[in-house]
Amino acid sequence: MTGHAHRRGAISGAWIALRWWTWLLVLIWVPAVCAQLPPVVGKWRYQSGSFTDIHVYGADGAVSVPASPSASATWSIFGNEVVVKWSNGWQNRFTLPVSGGRLSGVALGPGGERQSVTLSRIDEALSPAVPSAVPTAAPASLDASMVGNWRYESGSFNDVHVYTADGKVSAPVSPSVKATWSVSNKEVVVLWSSGWQNRLTLPVSGGRISGVAIGPGGQRASITLTRLSETPVVASLTGAWVHSASPNTQTPDNKVIVIQDGNRVTLTQSYKQVGTRYQWVTTVCSGTLSNGEVNLVCNWAPGGNPLGFASGSRLSMRISADGNHLDGTLDHPGGGSQESHYSRLP
Repeated sequence: MTGHAHRRGAISGAWIALRWWTWLLVLIWVPAVCAQLPPVVGKWRYQSGSFTDIHVYGADGAVSVPASPSASATWSIFGNEVVVKWSNGWQNRFTLPVSGGRLSGVALGPGGERQSVTLSRIDEALSPAVPSAVPTAAPASLDASMVGNWRYESGSFNDVHVYTADGKVSAPVSPSVKATWSVSNKEVVVLWSSGWQNRLTLPVSGGRISGVAIGPGGQRASITLTRLSETPVVASLTGAWVHSASPNTQTPDNKVIVIQDGNRVTLTQSYKQVGTRYQWVTTVCSGTLSNGEVNLVCNWAPGGNPLGFASGSRLSMRISADGNHLDGTLDHPGGGSQESHYSRLP
């Protein structure tokens, strides 16, 4: 029995020693591994071409964008890469280690797009001990040079945007569209209620400022704002209008219907020829609104206009200051023109 007791005591002692050695290795090995982890947690300046943004990497594996609260991502480390997966389908892959406070890599779009990207550490870091304390965007300063009326252009699309001193942006021809604007790091950042954002690079030069529009799905388009000296139209054109018809035609109450969607405008009217032969004709004019002027191309069906107007006639009209009158001319492809006047119905 005594021999068995000695053996049990020896085994017990060896087990205790093994446990102590295991804990000692853990205490030595874990801090050593952790010390080698790349310092990803914190604030970084994200750059892709001329586009820049601020990204905040949290210790909980989340990435936030203070200037775009709806944008979110998760980050993790696979091998020697930091992999960032964004909610819009894009992902970033940065090659470790961090060198000189920078990480370089590539942005991959859901459609196979590829862009070179870099992260540069910002001195103000997020504490790993408090992952929930992600810093929010501080109220950015406003730049007085932005206050006023601007013509917005992106490719063939144009609109009028009004920047006010309280940090708001409106599009008078689309009253439901709203945005806020602020200035951060020499950029005018415009956040639209639709999820789009505009980023314009200061300063304003020659009454113009350029930048990029970024969609909620990662779409990108070059944009330009040009300062306007005149007051834009303050109301949508959608609704019923009365037309000063020529003596040769008659319409039910001389009414036309105008439909406006952004800077796109459509005017429709139905009427009949007065005389021994009656023929109902529908007019459809469509085109754009730009800087207080409506430019439309008109077509008639069926069989063309009873007065002999050719399809493809161009209707150009200016909008009155109160937005309740349209005055201009209808120019015909074969030559000749006539005045056109419309008034909004209450």
